[in-house]
Amino acid sequence: MELTLPDADPQQRCDMERSTWIQYKLYRGGALVYSSGHLELRETRRDDNGALVLSASP
Repeated sequence: MELTLPDADPQQRCDMERSTWIQYKLYRGGALVYSSGHLELRETRRDDNGALVLSASP
């Protein structure tokens, strides 16, 4: 799984870069349609626009 987050919140960015695992929830129209298990964070990097890119796997 690869998740790209805008570079809007410096504290969130710092927290995510120090994390060892992530979990995410996907909503559509206010309803939960998917909730991941714990995913091991494999890589954090920046894209060309400065957004934080997280790569994780089970």
